[in-house]
Amino acid sequence: MKLESLDNYKKDSTSFRTFAGVIVVISIAGNILLYYLTRKDIENTYKQIWVVDRNSRPYKAEIRNSFDYEERVFEYEEVVREFYENAFSCDDSNIRGNRSGNLERALHLSVSFVNEQTIEDLWLEENVIGNVLENNWVYKAKVDSVLFDLRTEPIRGYAFGKQQIEMRRQSITRNMHFSFIIYDVEKRTRQNPFGAKMDQLDIFNNSVLSNKRE
Repeated sequence: MKLESLDNYKKDSTSFRTFAGVIVVISIAGNILLYYLTRKDIENTYKQIWVVDRNSRPYKAEIRNSFDYEERVFEYEEVVREFYENAFSCDDSNIRGNRSGNLERALHLSVSFVNEQTIEDLWLEENVIGNVLENNWVYKAKVDSVLFDLRTEPIRGYAFGKQQIEMRRQSITRNMHFSFIIYDVEKRTRQNPFGAKMDQLDIFNNSVLSNKRE
């Protein structure tokens, strides 16, 4: 082999090795970048959960140690609405034995009233389950609006709505307005997917709106 050919071969070989080295470095850097981006996506995915509201509409919520109140208002409103419609509603379809599914749901979303009475105590006081099972009463409730004062900590809120009690030959509709505070709990659970509870409930208006007899 001529010296000139040998020199060209060495140059070509060196150039190829340099090119191959650059390709390897770029490939490694690309894989590292791809791994980093994929890991970030996975971490972000683990930081989020899907929450389903009362109308079966899913939405994403972040899992954090401390929550931003303003971003959580929608979830807080769902807590209030679910509590309200379970705490003040009952019929024989949700009673098993001597327990009500509505009452259980309301207990998971609340602590107590200002007089330290729980929603279960209120049901016992008004004999809700007895009236449903023995007298065929039906309790219905619906929230009209929920307001929050975001300047307070914990947040204070107000729920406005109506409760209807259908008896055998009588139907009573009354206001059911109450104030409350709401705060975050340590973690979300199947029974409380919103990670928040209501406390210090105070019914300030339960006046009768109508009393119809058949």
